[in-house]
Amino acid sequence: MRETPKDKDQAGENNPAQKRKSSVAGTEARQQDTKYSQVQSLAHLKRTGILNTLSPQEAYLWSRLEHQQTLTTLVSTTPFDAHELETMLERLLRLNVVQDNRADLGGPQHEEGIVDEVPWRNLSPGERIRRARSADAKALLMMCRDQNREVVNAILNNECFGLNHARTLARHHKGVAGLQALLNKAGVARNTSVRHNLLLNSGADERIYDQLAKTLSLKDLYLLTTNRSYPGKTRVWATKAFNQAFKVSPAAQQAKFILRNDGRCFSQMKGLRATPQLVSAIAKHKPFSKTLRANLRRWSGISSAAKDRLLG
Repeated sequence: MRETPKDKDQAGENNPAQKRKSSVAGTEARQQDTKYSQVQSLAHLKRTGILNTLSPQEAYLWSRLEHQQTLTTLVSTTPFDAHELETMLERLLRLNVVQDNRADLGGPQHEEGIVDEVPWRNLSPGERIRRARSADAKALLMMCRDQNREVVNAILNNECFGLNHARTLARHHKGVAGLQALLNKAGVARNTSVRHNLLLNSGADERIYDQLAKTLSLKDLYLLTTNRSYPGKTRVWATKAFNQAFKVSPAAQQAKFILRNDGRCFSQMKGLRATPQLVSAIAKHKPFSKTLRANLRRWSGISSAAKDRLLG
């Protein structure tokens, strides 16, 4: 039997009230899925005086947005409820110290300051440099895909430059000189997302990696050696850097690191030999876990006598 329009109305398909309810539900879902992240650095907030205008609650919320967060996540990880978070986020958005991805989710788009990438590429280098010096934060974000070193310098010197611009440059700029200039910007190299994007960047080489190594702990370097989300050349460099960092670390620190990961790091120790000082430092922490004992047995970098001492 064919369904009549009346039947459809009763089912809600042509019901205006039902449509409005669905629209509201869709909007609320988009708001829940909206991701927020910092767009300015702490140095910028201090320099411009914005930090002094933030309440302690707003400053705390801004500090939690180093990585992208949804409203749902913020409700569960901060002491604020959804209404309080929405109010504070709206103010942070107006101050242009936080950005969201509502445009990507079909929400309201901010037209002011957007630069179309294709015409931007057609501009002369001099014109791109001129615009990059005075662009607002949103326009500057599109400019961060530029491959000209002088344009990158202009972007870095723009007073609106923030962490989100640093992340974009780290991911999309392919010139080593430009990436080095980015890392020389105060505070940038220590940002986790910037480091992650640089390690994924096909234009980065060992000069960039070596600069990053200064900000990485022994644990960070070890985790990079086994993380297959990074290119092979990154993992090869990380293995080399990990071995160098381990070799120059004090014996007590070496032992602590080995004990914390139950000797799983032995597989990444290429050509390293256990020193008497390291063996003594490890021996102080007996008894060992079953995993550590098994890995010590397999480790080729330790003498038979040292193994007997540790496993006996």
